[in-house]
Amino acid sequence: MVASPFSILFEIFFVIFYKTVNTIIVVFKLFIELVHSLGYSISVAGPLGIILAFVVLFPLIYFLAKFFFGSVKIALISFFVLFLLLIFILSII
Repeated sequence: MVASPFSILFEIFFVIFYKTVNTIIVVFKLFIELVHSLGYSISVAGPLGIILAFVVLFPLIYFLAKFFFGSVKIALISFFVLFLLLIFILSII
């Protein structure tokens, strides 16, 4: 028996939406783990850890922001927010 074209289209859109949302969730979970790990390295290594964190995070933030938002301005704003987040994590640890 042949399936309805609308049900096939619905299934295609559902799969695309599900995979997109799942990918975003996984990427952000891994990003938070990376930030937490770099926060720990900052607390252990001090100023050298801060330099290492910026060397690792700046290209990552740049490409993620460009991928998700398509704008360099958003990348710079995201980098500033990440800097504040790192300072917060450093103050907790």
